[in-house]
Amino acid sequence: MIEITTARLNEAQLDFLRELENIGAGNAATALSSILGRPVALEVPVARIVGIAQMPEIMEDAERLVTGSIVGMNGDLEGLILFIQTIEDATMLSNTMLRSAGVLDEQGDFPSELQKSALLELSNILCGAYVNAIAELAALRINCSVPVFTIDMAGAIMNVPAAMYGMSGDVALLLETVFCENNLNAVSRFFLIPDIRSRDTLMKKMGIA
Repeated sequence: MIEITTARLNEAQLDFLRELENIGAGNAATALSSILGRPVALEVPVARIVGIAQMPEIMEDAERLVTGSIVGMNGDLEGLILFIQTIEDATMLSNTMLRSAGVLDEQGDFPSELQKSALLELSNILCGAYVNAIAELAALRINCSVPVFTIDMAGAIMNVPAAMYGMSGDVALLLETVFCENNLNAVSRFFLIPDIRSRDTLMKKMGIA
């Protein structure tokens, strides 16, 4: 079930998030299934609008080491996308992708170059799936840059957009994606952070502004 913490969203606005969940997760599952060579189960239990200042709190432990992919946006929407995973979930997902490709990763320490490559591919898939879903639902043209991989404390990574946009009270669209594999669940958090102008554009398309 989708969790919405934004105050007083109406049914049309909730429908927008439900459709975004269905289309984005469906597109991502199809793409991942093609790469892995088997059906993939993806769930989106959380889709909500959050304030930029809330973002570091969402990971619960600001000092926890996480992986992050940072993607720039331009076109009708400009801003940043953050794709965040815990080290444990990132290790599981990257190793799953490498095994499915028949690749043996002999480097012991995480992340190896192969694991980084797998995680960047995963972020490309999920970013593409959700951005395309937003573009379709909101009739917007959105382009994404090549993702940049980083490892840091959750608070440090998630304070990047806060430092850039937080003083203006901007918001972020949060989508949590759960990848289910052999009774193990790995969570990825997708934050789309529009700049001030683009925030207004997106909110109007959702009927919020």
